Amino acid sequence: MTNWTTFFKRGPGHGVEKTSHINPPVWGLTDSQLTLIKHLVEKNNIKTALDAACGNGEVALALTGLGVDVTALGTERRMLESARRKSAGGRSPAFLLGDMRDVSGFNLKKCDLITCMGNSISYLLNTDDMLGTLAQFYTLLRPGGIVLIHTLNYDFILEEEVKWFPLPELTGEGLTVTAGLDVSPDSGGSKLVFNLIAGRMEKTAGGKYEIPIKPVLRQELNIMLCELGFKKIKNYFGDCKKFDCECLHSITVAYRPARPEKQQNG
Repeated sequence: MTNWTTFFKRGPGHGVEKTSHINPPVWGLTDSQLTLIKHLVEKNNIKTALDAACGNGEVALALTGLGVDVTALGTERRMLESARRKSAGGRSPAFLLGDMRDVSGFNLKKCDLITCMGNSISYLLNTDDMLGTLAQFYTLLRPGGIVLIHTLNYDFILEEEVKWFPLPELTGEGLTVTAGLDVSPDSGGSKLVFNLIAGRMEKTAGGKYEIPIKPVLRQELNIMLCELGFKKIKNYFGDCKKFDCECLHSITVAYRPARPEKQQNG
């Protein structure tokens, strides 16, 4: 996990330019998400997987620990190197430097599972990029394969006008962290804004770190998946058991249909 005191001291420019310093610890893999992944792997006999936008490799390493052969794709060379170090000495995912929008260019073998965690799909700033990426996921999945996507629950954030929400897991070391969504017309596009407050009482300092995003709504994502041919689309709440609109995180699971059985004559 990122040392937030060190991160804060580096200044706002560092946060804006190197957003991957923010994403993994904020939207890291939770115990409930890991439980869901384990359930899907065991129930569907998952043997191969692609972890798209793999970040610090947390999901890829978890899948490898479940006996899955994993290819992990990420755009941050520094984070891929860190992930490789974590896996050194044992069974390791194949970490590749690249953009999930161009996943078809890697000539990867078809797989049983594709994960796109860490709110990563929201960093594709237009619908065409999202559709194009999801279409490549569909093509790369074997019949019966599964795609697992994590986003923030933008339905709740936008409908309930949630301006700022605390991130208690990142509070500590004299630092308080909150996040918010700026969709005001004069903001130049939707932005995920992190508000950092460091110091105690009278000696306080703060900073804001902005990341452009597209706040994709649950139904919008479901429709895109359906149009591409995915079936059995399910949305989950933060505990990965049911969907609850009053949760800041959303998990979507969708299946590529298995090959239809051939009809027998006579």
